[in-house]
Amino acid sequence: MDRSLGNKAVAASLRSAGERVELHDAHFPKDAKDEEWLTAAGENGWIVLTKDKGIRYRRTEVHARRAFAPSF
Repeated sequence: MDRSLGNKAVAASLRSAGERVELHDAHFPKDAKDEEWLTAAGENGWIVLTKDKGIRYRRTEVHARRAFAPSF
């Protein structure tokens, strides 16, 4: 879960619903580049939750995401 969502309320709600939650700050420095943590999320099969609406448009972030996108 991206740090833009905080690390308490959303994570607690998801956990109470039985979901496993990985927080950004538990794995990466606060200033980690988006392409770094997005790539790691893809490698681990994590679903990313974020409030960053621009993340889907920036070239490096799109490339990091597509590297691990499932093929249908």
